[in-house]
Amino acid sequence: MRIFLPPPAVMLFTIMHMIILNQYIPLVRFWEAHARWIGIPVIVLGLFISQWHAHLFKKLGTNINTFKDPDILTTDGLFRFSRNPMYLGFLITLTGVWIVQGSATPLLALLGFGLLTNYWYIPIEERAMLRKFGENYLSYKARVRRWL
Repeated sequence: MRIFLPPPAVMLFTIMHMIILNQYIPLVRFWEAHARWIGIPVIVLGLFISQWHAHLFKKLGTNINTFKDPDILTTDGLFRFSRNPMYLGFLITLTGVWIVQGSATPLLALLGFGLLTNYWYIPIEERAMLRKFGENYLSYKARVRRWL
């Protein structure tokens, strides 16, 4: 039996790992505590971007589940500039968490999430989009970058 974790669950799992790494293996501190508050608006921005596009999917009546076939080729919102604004929002959120943590080791978990997203989650979705939308998806893919 295969278990596929949805990306938001993996993001929360990554945050937990970031906190643990910072607590027990902080290694290098990049900035002092008084500068870490800058991460809070970064977290808010990332969550806003992710939620905005999750609500867009709901409004359009399309599937948001990574492991199910898409219903609609969505090109509204930030999908005009990025084929993956929800994942981009997750990475921005995790970057904010890293800034708040202030040390080097949480960056490892952030990078792990980025690699997992780029090389596993997104290719799964891209194959499904290609199967479902064919030339329309290839045209969209040619116009819009994967990230930014």
